[in-house]
Amino acid sequence: MRPGGGEARGGSASPVVRHSDPFSECPALAGVAPPVNTTLDQARDRVVREGFRALNSVVRPAVRAGVANPLRVVPVSLGAVLVGTTGRRTGLLREVPLLSMRVGGTVYVSTFRADSQWMANLEATPEARVWLNGTERGARVTVRRDDRLNVAELRLDDA
Repeated sequence: MRPGGGEARGGSASPVVRHSDPFSECPALAGVAPPVNTTLDQARDRVVREGFRALNSVVRPAVRAGVANPLRVVPVSLGAVLVGTTGRRTGLLREVPLLSMRVGGTVYVSTFRADSQWMANLEATPEARVWLNGTERGARVTVRRDDRLNVAELRLDDA
């Protein structure tokens, strides 16, 4: 027998057994989506999340101290900043180190991820704290989203 059913040469073909999708064939389950994440997906997500937490625990103090920040002596520069947002659910301060572009008194940060939590926090509360050159500064935020890139414009308060 061949794996797809039927015999290799001649003879009668046996029926192919197909496993059905209960979500598409059962009227009681119509409109109910199957689980999105498998156990393997959840494990991978947890490893990635913990990896970023470990990395950020090292990067955060360095960026807060001014290491790798955008230069303030040139009108346009690139570098790392620490952005502090207010958690939209908890109200707690959330800090994330991000690569940025600084143009005068405005800092731009972006992400390709539509589900970025720090971006959602900036949308919910359009005020942020930015650690830049070893100094914490306030900023007013405008978020722009499209199908390819999400950008937050942080206008520094004392610029």
